[in-house]
Amino acid sequence: MFFALKGMRSLEKSVKPGNYNNLWCAGQTVELIDEIKPCYDIVTELKDQTYTAIERLEGITVKQGELV
Repeated sequence: MFFALKGMRSLEKSVKPGNYNNLWCAGQTVELIDEIKPCYDIVTELKDQTYTAIERLEGITVKQGELV
C-alpha cells in the first residue's frame, strides 16, 4: 500500500505544469512496436528495400554498392 501511494504522489508531481523532468510520453504508435532491433539490422533492411524499390520502379538492376 505504501509503495502504491508513493508512486501516485510521484506521478502527481511529474504531471504538474512546468515539470517535465519525470514525464515520459508515448503516442498511439507505441502499440505498433512488435520488436526492438539493433540499428545495423534496421539500416540493412532499409537498404535492401531501397534496392528492391528501385528495381521495381524502373525495371533496372542496381548492383549492390552502386547506390549511395
